[in-house]
Amino acid sequence: MGTWISSIFGGEEDTTPVVEVTDKDKAMLDLKRQRDRLKRYSRKLEKVLDTEMDLAREALKANDRRKATMCLKRKKMQERALSEAENHLMNVETLITNTESAIMTQEVAVAMESGTTLLNMLNEEISIERIEDIFDAAQDAVDEQRDIQEAFAALSLTDDALVDMDEEIENEMNAWELEFAEEEALQNQTLNNTPSDVVVEEVDAVEEVEKETRNAVAA
Repeated sequence: MGTWISSIFGGEEDTTPVVEVTDKDKAMLDLKRQRDRLKRYSRKLEKVLDTEMDLAREALKANDRRKATMCLKRKKMQERALSEAENHLMNVETLITNTESAIMTQEVAVAMESGTTLLNMLNEEISIERIEDIFDAAQDAVDEQRDIQEAFAALSLTDDALVDMDEEIENEMNAWELEFAEEEALQNQTLNNTPSDVVVEEVDAVEEVEKETRNAVAA
């Protein structure tokens, strides 16, 4: 009905999920309604008791013992009814508490059963043997990679390779020593070819510059 009206007037369809009311829910609802009725009945009886007490006292003050006696008799009857109502209320509340506890226990049991089923499914999908196989395969892969690396290292460090490496290092050091010797010989040759008078003139020029610097500072 709501969907038909919404389609005509363009309103949004109510997507509120419908809560299914079970027989357990109905039974619990009936218990709580009975509890509420007993509470209302008990409060009504308490008011009647107070009224009968007041009437009996007023009648006795007026020296009307007959009316006072009738009020007190009605009060006694209402007290018995109130006692029975309170006993019924206690029984109903106890039943509600026990029922709610039983429902909670059942829900917990169902949840635990579902969880156990799920756990068993997961254990079947990933068994201990499969986990051990996975770890073994991973370890084998690591060992194989280590063997490959060691094999490459062994190939690159054979005796011939070590000899070739030593020869390359020796040749490179010899080349450096030859280069150093040539540089030193060139420096010695330059010093030997420089005239002595040129050296003296350079020394005199340096002394003249230092003398002028000292005079400028003193002035």
